[in-house]
Amino acid sequence: MSLFRDAQLTRKQTIMTIVLVAGAFISVLNQTIVSPALPGIMSELGVDVSTAQWLITIFTLVMAIMIPVTAYLLDRFSIRTLYIFAMALFAIGSLLLAWGPVFSVLILGRVLQAISSGMLSPMIMSILMWIFPLGFRGRAMGLYSLVVAFAPAIGPTYSGVMVDLVSWHFVFLSIAPLAVIAAVIAFFTIEDFGERRSVTLDKLSLILSTFGLASLLYGCSIIGSAGGLSTESVGAIAAGLLILVLFGLRQLSLEKPMLELRVLKNRKFLSAASIIMLFQAAILVLSVILPIYIQTVLGYSATMTGLVFLPGAVFMAGMSMVSGRLFDRHGPRKPVLMGAAALVISFLGLVILDAGSSVWLVFICYAISGGGIALLNTPLSTWALNSLDDKEVHHGSAVLNTLRQAAGAIGTALLVTVMSIAMSAYPDPDSIAANMAGFNATSVCMAAIMIVLFMLAFFLVHDTKLAGN
Repeated sequence: MSLFRDAQLTRKQTIMTIVLVAGAFISVLNQTIVSPALPGIMSELGVDVSTAQWLITIFTLVMAIMIPVTAYLLDRFSIRTLYIFAMALFAIGSLLLAWGPVFSVLILGRVLQAISSGMLSPMIMSILMWIFPLGFRGRAMGLYSLVVAFAPAIGPTYSGVMVDLVSWHFVFLSIAPLAVIAAVIAFFTIEDFGERRSVTLDKLSLILSTFGLASLLYGCSIIGSAGGLSTESVGAIAAGLLILVLFGLRQLSLEKPMLELRVLKNRKFLSAASIIMLFQAAILVLSVILPIYIQTVLGYSATMTGLVFLPGAVFMAGMSMVSGRLFDRHGPRKPVLMGAAALVISFLGLVILDAGSSVWLVFICYAISGGGIALLNTPLSTWALNSLDDKEVHHGSAVLNTLRQAAGAIGTALLVTVMSIAMSAYPDPDSIAANMAGFNATSVCMAAIMIVLFMLAFFLVHDTKLAGN
């Protein structure tokens, strides 16, 4: 690729980059193949839907817990060791899932996969920032974003086809060899980057981050499954937030913290992180409200829902490379404002939908939002990490990914609460009219948030003399 040639990477660095991005693809693909396999798992193992959903919930919890720990691991161990370890864990977890004689084995497999995925995302972002020169980091992050966006586009379709043609066991068995191949190639190609430091893991920090994130995400998941607030969910969220505040204070008091939260004192990093959290919530909001609208209100099948999502996801993947090139040439402001405007237009379009609207309007709105997210994600992530010293990049990457997880969970919880309040005003909350009211209320709230996002982008994101710095 011209990106590798123009950046003057060595052959070994080029192969290394491809291997790393392939690992990201495998990790993200894995996150999207479980849902279509759940009915088969429930039938074969005799578990109900609330139990089966723990395959998704436990993955989210463990992955979120691992992300901040990865910053410490990158300080302590070589990238080569960590990457091979992560892919080995992923392969073992996938094989356990493929075997799956009882549900507890599936849970163990998902925990191992989640540990791997939690390590890979901040690790790969950090390595790309270390490998590529300053003027090429936008395109490098664009390549990463392309892969991360494309994997969910094909994951559910692939899983559904394999479940129908073979079995749910094969879905997990088929991805294990990919992880093994990536680990073997990594053994021969991955070089070490970054500075190893003699650091000791602060056990109190680990305990606080684990219980804080777990409690917060668990509380948000209860809201999602119960369709509204409850004493248990509010208590879990409040406890999680309190523990995370204690975690933050602990990090600021340590000379060598587990997670360097002082990166948030950097104005550029904080500005980018704030906007990233808002559009991360938007991504998950779309994934929840659009299927409800398409299937419940418009009356289309799940297959049609997938067809509406697929082109938009592919468009988002393609725009990731475009946004990276725009960042390298012009800096963050132009693509970020374009992306923010696209999200405002998209959600305003959702506001005007009704029970008689064409599904093509939904398709157009989702495609516009996909392009907007791509124009935001790559430039903002690169701009944020570019603003840090090399020794802070891996901590910055871990902070960004942790904030994404928290924002997605909180955003989804708020969305479900808004929907449930709007739907409760109707005698039959399951009626088309009630679902339409919930969809409209959520769309209005998200459109307002996207306007705030645009204003933040307009006032906070600026170019410098050196694009991308």
